[in-house]
Amino acid sequence: MALIKQQQPGKGMWPFQTMSLPTATAWADAAGLALLACVICAAVATFVLVQTAKVKEQRWSEAATQAREQVGTLQRELNSARAAATDATTRAAAATDELTRAKAAGAMTGAAQPQPATTDAKAEPPRLSGRALSDEQVQGLVRRMAPFTHQHITVGASPVTLESGRFADQLVLALRAAGVSAERSDSSAGIQVGGTHGVVARYVTGNQRSEQFAKSLTEELSADGFAARAMNGLVEEIMQALVKQGRPINDPANEWVVVAIGD
Repeated sequence: MALIKQQQPGKGMWPFQTMSLPTATAWADAAGLALLACVICAAVATFVLVQTAKVKEQRWSEAATQAREQVGTLQRELNSARAAATDATTRAAAATDELTRAKAAGAMTGAAQPQPATTDAKAEPPRLSGRALSDEQVQGLVRRMAPFTHQHITVGASPVTLESGRFADQLVLALRAAGVSAERSDSSAGIQVGGTHGVVARYVTGNQRSEQFAKSLTEELSADGFAARAMNGLVEEIMQALVKQGRPINDPANEWVVVAIGD
């Protein structure tokens, strides 16, 4: 007959069976406090999660609103640039018509004047008032500036006169024929260069392509008999801040050149 072993009292409570009543009471109180602390921590963690989720949602909403505002600003600037380009094209067409009429009037005046029967000196052709690029000079300028395709250039009259405005329009058209992204902006020329004499091409200090463009343009114009010079320092403070933020000075976004046509 199998013997049935009796379970020893207190064996299932190991290792607590040897505790005294005060010790067991102390452990029970500690366990209760730990459980209460866990409940409190869980409540605090839940509260923090809810509040931080609200904050993240608010920040996301603010970022989305800011992004929409930036897109709107860029769209307005693009529309302004397109309007300026259209206006420049219109002024260029008007200047071309004026030049054609002036040439025709000069030819008629020259034909109407009586010529001497005998003379050793050749008659001088009629000259137009103000500066203008000849067809040969335009072609030479297009060839010289062709390597700078798609570079962003702003051309403006400073101060704005009939002569400087007409020359600025003609220069814009010549640069566009070379593939340069040129636009007319008298305000940019006035702000970035100021009132000047002759032609001044201002480029970003340290940006090699903008410097090469400015020097190539002014050298070509100087060879054609125009007073032209290149200078650095374009938007100097802004460029220094961008470089500190990590954008290299020779980044394509820094290749801007402002050309001012003076009196």
